[in-house]
Amino acid sequence: MSNLESRGSKSLVKQPRRKRRTTQEIKDLILDAAFLEFGENGYSSTTTAVIARRADVAEALIFTHFGSKAELFRKAVFKPLDDHFSTFIATHTFDEGDEAGRLRESRAFVSDLVHFVRRHSGLFKSLVVNEAYAKDGDAASGLRGLQDYFHKMSAIEEVKLMGPPKVPPRLISRISFASILGCILFSDWLFPEGVADDEEVHEALCDFIMEGLSVNPSMHKIQR
Repeated sequence: MSNLESRGSKSLVKQPRRKRRTTQEIKDLILDAAFLEFGENGYSSTTTAVIARRADVAEALIFTHFGSKAELFRKAVFKPLDDHFSTFIATHTFDEGDEAGRLRESRAFVSDLVHFVRRHSGLFKSLVVNEAYAKDGDAASGLRGLQDYFHKMSAIEEVKLMGPPKVPPRLISRISFASILGCILFSDWLFPEGVADDEEVHEALCDFIMEGLSVNPSMHKIQR
């Protein structure tokens, strides 16, 4: 058989059709690929073309679904954070009135959050740099994902309140997160050799935040 005939016969073989993907599946593929690329290479060194190849989608779909590289970056950072929060709340429960269980699960959440931020510190560092150089007006709208996260954390604390809070839950959630983020992103500055190792910092953060979470009178405390 000649080369021409060989190529002709191959062209008659039907290629398997790719399964049609939903819009949400495409967005998830892009977010997952972006999360990995930004984490490995940082914001400035990552291109939308590379993300598209990793996600196995057309580059144009990135802009269709996310509008810009900057917005994709923000969503890629905060989607895992939000997923982590939602999964933890769904899988860690305690009985109403079980003060010991509430404290145990609260500490477990704080500890998990410390581990999460530490694992993904490269992404958070890139976020800080990106927001620092955002165009006027971009920074306020760009952190919507983080604001949504804080609202969820605050709502859980508000449900437990009995009477006016000494410190508003919206501030507790933000200050707690800032404490974790700052201690991890600036660990070299704050904890030079001989001051404390990672485990000591981890436990101290948990203790510090747990004290802060106990500042307001809650239904659980009053019921005891």
